[in-house]
Amino acid sequence: IYINFPQLRVERPHLKDLLNNPPLYEIVPQETDENKVARLLLTLFNKKRPAVFLKTLEIFRKQFPNSKYDEIVDYMEADVFYDLWQKSKGSSEFEKAATLYRGLIEKYPNSPLVERTLLLLGYSYLEKGDSLGALMGLQRFLRYRPNSKYYDNVRLTIAEAYLTLKKPEEAIKAYEEISAAPRTQAAAIDSQYSMGDVHFKQGDYLKAIEAYSAATKKFSDSAKDFPNAFYNKAEALFWLGRHKESLEGYRDFLRRFPAHQHCGFAMARLGELLEILGADERRTLGAFLEGYFRYRGSEGAKISRARVISYRMKTMKDKEITAALQELNEIRDQSQLKEINEFITLMTSDGFFGRAEYEKAIDPLMKFYQANPTSPNLDVFKKRIVRAITEKTKHLVEIGEEVEALREHAKYSDSWLKGDDRIDIQFHVARAQEKSTLDDEALSAYRGIVNKLYAMKGTDLEKERGVFESVPSTDSVNLRIAAVAANKKDFGMAYDYIQKVKEVDALAPGEKIERTEIMAKIAESKSDYASAIDQYKKLIETWKGQPQQVAGIYLKLAKAQIRTKNLTLAKDNLQKVLNLAQDTQQVDKQVLADALQAQGDTLLSLKKNDEALSVYSILLEKFESERSLEPVRYRLGKLLFDKGDLKGAENYWKLLQEDKSNVWGKLAAEQ
Repeated sequence: IYINFPQLRVERPHLKDLLNNPPLYEIVPQETDENKVARLLLTLFNKKRPAVFLKTLEIFRKQFPNSKYDEIVDYMEADVFYDLWQKSKGSSEFEKAATLYRGLIEKYPNSPLVERTLLLLGYSYLEKGDSLGALMGLQRFLRYRPNSKYYDNVRLTIAEAYLTLKKPEEAIKAYEEISAAPRTQAAAIDSQYSMGDVHFKQGDYLKAIEAYSAATKKFSDSAKDFPNAFYNKAEALFWLGRHKESLEGYRDFLRRFPAHQHCGFAMARLGELLEILGADERRTLGAFLEGYFRYRGSEGAKISRARVISYRMKTMKDKEITAALQELNEIRDQSQLKEINEFITLMTSDGFFGRAEYEKAIDPLMKFYQANPTSPNLDVFKKRIVRAITEKTKHLVEIGEEVEALREHAKYSDSWLKGDDRIDIQFHVARAQEKSTLDDEALSAYRGIVNKLYAMKGTDLEKERGVFESVPSTDSVNLRIAAVAANKKDFGMAYDYIQKVKEVDALAPGEKIERTEIMAKIAESKSDYASAIDQYKKLIETWKGQPQQVAGIYLKLAKAQIRTKNLTLAKDNLQKVLNLAQDTQQVDKQVLADALQAQGDTLLSLKKNDEALSVYSILLEKFESERSLEPVRYRLGKLLFDKGDLKGAENYWKLLQEDKSNVWGKLAAEQ
């Protein structure tokens, strides 16, 4: 989620300028009571003693109802109430001041303070948020003072008032009128740049970009005074999805205005753009860190900090997580940005997602979704929830918890996953079914997935899914269908689908190995043991140096060689399995047991009875408690019997004879 950062508006400090240059009231001292009280009022006014001033004024007016100091005293009274409003921002103080000022304009139409008072009223209404009042006041000024040096400034403020009143067409019209007939060059420049602001505020980013570009081209010498043209243009490009141009725009803004208060926002957006454009994570994180440290305290820096925390959560210890969550909540509480609650919720969830703590990633998203049913970002939250469910399902499949993965999917199938058409979660569920030997269900799911993939190949939908999902390739799904078919002994189907795997080099290493194994199985099913042997040799090269994997392949290779009567080669390869087991202690027990039995049988076929006797003895000693080895026990006895060692044979056969129904016991008894 990307927050809509505040628009950069160039401040027009007209009201501030007026307040910084107040009128200077002066009363020439005279030895009269009227003069003395008037001067007392002036002293109280200058010393900011409003309560005493107003009380004294009440006495003064009773004592001198038609004073020659009325104009000064009346203006001071209005100024006192205006100052009280400036401090308290209370409506009653402002309305009192405004009423007094309007009365003074009517009462003293020729006063030198009329022009300032008209401006003060208009600008103050705008400051107060009353754009309609400002508009009326400033239009009154234009009527009263058509030749004023402030004429263009007032016209610019009127245009701003129209924009605040959500009348963008009127605002543009006002700016165009100023541009067409400016009284000052400054007004012409200001109006040209301000038109971009109107379009930007309305969300018409194309027109905003055009207006800003035209202004910077026409008045390039004044560009240094209008940071809005550069920042807002970069932001407009961002929301239009023109990310590379936006990135350069923000860089230009930061170069031109390195100390501007919006630089915090610019650096945060810069980091987001680097992430969108696929930059290295260190560069992205570097931009956020620079934004946080360089512009610390700004709203933009808080956004950068939240993203840094979310990034780093995946490597934090538990105590650090507690502190990180507290800091994220503080950012949420302190920020004035409109969408900060949604943003912090997602950053928290993303942090837990990076830690593979999927339940903790899902929980804040669900709580927000349920507590904010009118949020415009609910679709984003639902997608994040489904993404977390998908990744949790995938993770469970990868760690061998396929039954739990199926339970996880079933848990949400009637809620968050209902109606969702994500291909990746369908693939992970099919993998869980495959691993749970639910072959028919897995086969049906894989076929549905591969049909969808073929249907959207080359379309925009394929690109879109590639962005938001971990979509498997058609080759990967065809490989899975071949694997399930081979498991079902349907080698015809397995052969058909293994042939559909076209981009072999693009397969993951594990998939390449599995493809070779399936091809070997298919070859064996056709009694094409020569081809099977070739495939097993490829696998041995792949797994070289990994005894857990290569031992099983040596065993399969030897069995295929036995089928082709290459007993000597088979014996050598079986011995490699036994050597690996002895040297590394990492060979699977079942593989070792099968290799011992196959080696004994091979040696027996090669008439190497003494060696066979030794191998069978080891097999019996290590594995008789774990698997049925009556044939091996019988052969051991027979080998000893044939050598004339009747006592040794009897010792091996004794256990077989205890079960009278056992065929091997009967054979032993006959001997």
